[in-house]
Amino acid sequence: MVAIVLILNMLIAGLCWYGVWRIWQFRQALVRVTAALTLAEQDIEQVLHDASDTLYQGQIGTAQLRQHYQQVSLRLQQVQQVIALLGLGQLVWRQYRRQSPRNSIQHSGVWTPFRQLRQRSSPRQPH
Repeated sequence: MVAIVLILNMLIAGLCWYGVWRIWQFRQALVRVTAALTLAEQDIEQVLHDASDTLYQGQIGTAQLRQHYQQVSLRLQQVQQVIALLGLGQLVWRQYRRQSPRNSIQHSGVWTPFRQLRQRSSPRQPH
């Protein structure tokens, strides 16, 4: 009977040692997982910190770009207005030149600006 009790105690002790050894292995695995997660957390924190700096710089750049775009847009509108005025002026000038009696002053089929100038600058004589 003592032999059976000793064998049962040894089996129970062996099972307990096996359980302790498995728990110890599980603990080691948890330590490795914890270390890996801690490193991953630190890496992610660094990446996100760098990303936040990058995003902030991007926001500043975007704000500057918007401001520059507004200035360029205003200048473009001004240039378009000037071009429109020049086109209108050109149209008015063409109409003026078509209707002007000065264009009909010709000498031998060639326009003579000197004759026109003489006619303008000569003193008027009373009729």
